[in-house]
Amino acid sequence: MANTTKKKREPKWVKALTEYIPLGLFLLAYKLGDLTLAIQAIVVSTVVAVIISYVAVRRLPLMTMLAAGLVLAFGGVSLLMGDDTIYKMKPTVLYSLFAIALLVARAFGRLLLRSILEDLWKLTDEGWRKLTTQFAVFFFVMAALNELAWRFVGQDFWVSFKVFGGIGLMLAFIASRASFAKRHALPDPKAKGEPPAA
Repeated sequence: MANTTKKKREPKWVKALTEYIPLGLFLLAYKLGDLTLAIQAIVVSTVVAVIISYVAVRRLPLMTMLAAGLVLAFGGVSLLMGDDTIYKMKPTVLYSLFAIALLVARAFGRLLLRSILEDLWKLTDEGWRKLTTQFAVFFFVMAALNELAWRFVGQDFWVSFKVFGGIGLMLAFIASRASFAKRHALPDPKAKGEPPAA
């Protein structure tokens, strides 16, 4: 008997609640106060969001837990030491960990990216392996851009980059992979056995 059990997925609102809403509150707090207030806002809102999400669905995606953990770790240390620059390194560490995790898993024959993007694309194993490498390079580039933004450009620019740049560049990168995904797509099973067009 074929296994028709589908992998259980978290509701879409979980990602919005745990990632986008705290990020929006971070930006609002920064505009109304300063970076310290913004860090306080994202730490508190992340804790509340994770608790609400876990109570509602009883499980959270690994990436969500990793991102939330880094917010709490870097945000907490930054607030305790009174040094906002510590929190500015958080995106660098997060992007680097994403890249390393993808490459290490790929080396052991596991394609983490497929479990994340399989609803968007249906690719061959070779396609997922190549795409994994491309995403790893993208995350390393994002880590480097974050370092450049907070070390050599103004704080206002870094805040805008953190809130809008990460999401915008990620969406642009995914869109740029559309033609690649088409070239490495799995054959359409519906097309098999159909007579050729007259």
